[in-house]
Amino acid sequence: VHPDEYWQATQPAYNWVYGGVDLPWEWTDQYKLRNTVYPAFLAGPLYALQQTGLDYPLIAEYSRTSLTFLWCCSMTGWYGRLVSEFAVLMLPG
Repeated sequence: VHPDEYWQATQPAYNWVYGGVDLPWEWTDQYKLRNTVYPAFLAGPLYALQQTGLDYPLIAEYSRTSLTFLWCCSMTGWYGRLVSEFAVLMLPG
């Protein structure tokens, strides 16, 4: 994932929860070039914060950065295990 996608994914997530966001062209209905999995991952906690009345900017930002950190750690661990297992399969012996 390109670093720009981390920031741009916040916009559709925020738009789904609050509405009124001018989305980048990649996210518009005309093109739909970006995957919605990561924004949906971010929208869940934003929605929960909104429903509980705890959607202060600082809390919302920390939830996003914390979730991104956990997402990256889990994907790195998963990808690392996959590569390790593939390497073992490819070794002669």
